[in-house]
Amino acid sequence: MQTPYPSYKVVIASEDQTRCAHFQIRYMVYCEKKKYEPSNLFPDGYERDAHDAHSLHMLLKYQPPGSQNDRNVGALRLIPGGNRPLPIEHLADLNHRESITDATGELSRLAIHGAPAGHDSLPLFVLCHAAQRHAAACGMSRLYFLARPALARHLTRNHLPLQQAGPPCYHRGKRIPYSLDVYDFAKGLDQWRHKLDNQWLSARGSASTNNPLKKWCETIETKKISV
Repeated sequence: MQTPYPSYKVVIASEDQTRCAHFQIRYMVYCEKKKYEPSNLFPDGYERDAHDAHSLHMLLKYQPPGSQNDRNVGALRLIPGGNRPLPIEHLADLNHRESITDATGELSRLAIHGAPAGHDSLPLFVLCHAAQRHAAACGMSRLYFLARPALARHLTRNHLPLQQAGPPCYHRGKRIPYSLDVYDFAKGLDQWRHKLDNQWLSARGSASTNNPLKKWCETIETKKISV
């Protein structure tokens, strides 16, 4: 059975070429499309900040059917907590029970640009799945992130057990701080994967019980953050 899922892959942008591609995706979304950051601060077309020096950068690639070449369509970074304050600590008032330790991290700079029409939330799932795998490999037990209410609703509808970590704040519009247990994150992603599989099979009128995305998920290699 052919499936579009293996057409996606997430690579760790650890080399200059892939890291520049990661920053370029962020520039196209955060500076050109959303206007969150002033483009004149990044004349080279690469959006970046001080947290990038100690982050793990993920780059989402998509290979169109029948093509031998892939293109860059998404980015996300994982920032370890503990030694340095996480960005969310400066932007939101976290609940007193929240504790930033070596076992916590933050997901930020989510950007999807140029993904094929009709794939709906698949690129977001792929990035979330890679983020969970890498966070677990780094020994993280909890992740934090700021999200627009619309994104939070989308993630909740797709079974991710978000926990509000503080009151809403205003950073490029209304944002809400959330935390997510890494183990529960994996269980939520498994439900999301089944939902995507069922949608894919239903669209093709197939009665197969195979989960084509499961095989793809099992091929992801993880890498620990080393800074």
